[in-house]
Amino acid sequence: MTAFRAAFKAYRMHQVLILPRFARLTIALGLATAVFPVDAEYYFNPRFLSNDLAESVDLSAFTKGREAPPGTYRVDIYLNDEFMTSRDITFIADDNNADLIPCLSTDLLVSLGIKKSALLDNKEHSAEKHVPDNSACTPLQDRLADASTEFDVGQQHLSLLRSANLCWQNGSRLCFS
Repeated sequence: MTAFRAAFKAYRMHQVLILPRFARLTIALGLATAVFPVDAEYYFNPRFLSNDLAESVDLSAFTKGREAPPGTYRVDIYLNDEFMTSRDITFIADDNNADLIPCLSTDLLVSLGIKKSALLDNKEHSAEKHVPDNSACTPLQDRLADASTEFDVGQQHLSLLRSANLCWQNGSRLCFS
């Protein structure tokens, strides 16, 4: 019986040693095959757009979030989600080349119902309380406090969001007309 006990004890010891080896092997294989997500930049080969190998198109601006190149677009202009007019508006790229800035003249903003005095009182653009001609392509929030613009390229929809500094209106007749 002692031989049987010795054999059983050896078998039991062998099983105890195998389990940690198997567990270590499983962990090592799990770590070796693990895939971790990486934020990589998109790249589109510009040669797909042209047959000429020497001519290449710079597509870097589109990979940084901008949906359209700078230029003039026929857009529907909305002020506080109310359609105002359709105009040709020139857009330029901002400083970090990520967004488009609409070039809105003072005359256009006044025709949309924004008080001219609100634009002229902004002293960041000039010490003489006068908006220079070259400031037409500055962001609207720099010319008018608490204002913002949103441009939807697909819809050709330019939204100007501003609640104060609008000219007062008589309102609309709803009940007693």
